[in-house]
Amino acid sequence: MGGADLDRARGVARLLAALAEPPAQESFGATVCQLACRHLAVDAAALFVGEVQPERFGAAGFALEPPPGILASLAAGDVARLHAWAIEAGYRRVDLALLTHDARPAGLLALFSTGAAPFDASDLDILGLGVARAVSHARRADRVAADREQDQLVRAERMRALGEMARGIAHDFNNALNAILGQTGVLSALVGDRPAAADALERLRKVALDGAATIRRVQEFSGQRRDRDFDRVELGRIVAAVAAEVRAHAPGIEVALNIGARGLVEGNAEELAELVRVLVDNALEAMPEGGRLSLELAAAGELEVQLTVADTGTGMSASVRRRALDPFFTTKGSRKKGLGLALAYGVVKRHGGRLELDSQLGVGEGSCVRVRLPTAPAVDVEPQRPSADAQRTTNGARRVLLVEDDADNREAMASLLALGGFEVTAADCGAAGVRAFADGAFDVVLTDLGLPDMDGWQVAGEIKQASPAMPIALITGWGLNLDREEIRRRGVDLLVKKPLDPRSFLGQIENLLHVGARKPSA
Repeated sequence: MGGADLDRARGVARLLAALAEPPAQESFGATVCQLACRHLAVDAAALFVGEVQPERFGAAGFALEPPPGILASLAAGDVARLHAWAIEAGYRRVDLALLTHDARPAGLLALFSTGAAPFDASDLDILGLGVARAVSHARRADRVAADREQDQLVRAERMRALGEMARGIAHDFNNALNAILGQTGVLSALVGDRPAAADALERLRKVALDGAATIRRVQEFSGQRRDRDFDRVELGRIVAAVAAEVRAHAPGIEVALNIGARGLVEGNAEELAELVRVLVDNALEAMPEGGRLSLELAAAGELEVQLTVADTGTGMSASVRRRALDPFFTTKGSRKKGLGLALAYGVVKRHGGRLELDSQLGVGEGSCVRVRLPTAPAVDVEPQRPSADAQRTTNGARRVLLVEDDADNREAMASLLALGGFEVTAADCGAAGVRAFADGAFDVVLTDLGLPDMDGWQVAGEIKQASPAMPIALITGWGLNLDREEIRRRGVDLLVKKPLDPRSFLGQIENLLHVGARKPSA
């Protein structure tokens, strides 16, 4: 092989090596032609893709590019037209590398030269095969990306529809559980020194709270719940803590931890910890006989951080993978509710991030979940603290106005408050509550959000207008998309979520009385 032929062979090798990671389809053709000019010492190059009416996929090096439609097909007569155009344009040679796919012609890489020696036929064959393979990979990558984007759109719409339905169902269940828990608190105060009855009531309370936790997860998977404030959270610490838990309690699991970034994000620490645990638990369940769990946290550019959770379990089939993030979908039988990954998806969406799942079915193939979250702003802001003059204490009888339209909930909460030492006035609608407030003297107001005539926000607004210093708690079974500042702006000092735990409910009201009301912000 002569020196020129050896240089050409090396140039072909360098070009194909550069295409080992094909560029995106929109820039693929131009990139291939630029590489051809650089590595193959030709003056210009054009890539045509397709057997019938090939599309000019890219070009480089031309003063005047080949006209559109110059190749009607890859037949000899049409290729001769390309040669004739090249001679008229001042090129002395045109070398053609035929692209094939499944043993059929799939396009041409045309190399135009004004004085170079002809290419060796074997080099053109290798070049055609390599470029055809790169074209196929680029198109496959684009199809995968398009399919993934379509799956995400479909999933988002499905989650939105399910979320709307679930919110209504969750509200009704929360009301029912709230009445049960309220009466449980009343009975616990009445049974006195009767251990058997107290134990039975405590078991009932725990079962009801477990039901409440399930309802809360149903509200969360839709991604619409945001009734907890965001702070600056170091995700790296959460990931390290979860890795330590796995090492301590799962001896058959090899944990590979790589924290390459602090992962400082704006978020809710409790939710982010649950996100990491859900992803890790899902990975561990895929490795019942043991395996390797990989946890990696790394910067993804300047504005994002990426958490990767990978396992060496059995992986998922394509059909299971498509539904893995759907709520209530599970392959683990009735012992699982199918809310884990759906909850994770909801948490990620609430934090403004993205979640991707890759998995192949087969022992050892495993699954890989990648979560991208926006990083927190660089400036750390000191949280505001209540000023001393905002505090308020009460003397004498503690008088409560309770506004609740549901009779069972009204009776349960009124009885619980009375047993806690409060003097209770109850109203069954918003208008009745506003009238009762105007006619009486109260230390605190508790109002339900969903009232038949006027909602709880309106009740709070009218009472605050009459008495800006009055502490007001809003009680709701809905998953609210509000933060602390929004709640304050609308005249509410405390948000109490149904179903309430009778053990903590009275303490919340006592604390509200101690701190006092905050003035609504403008």
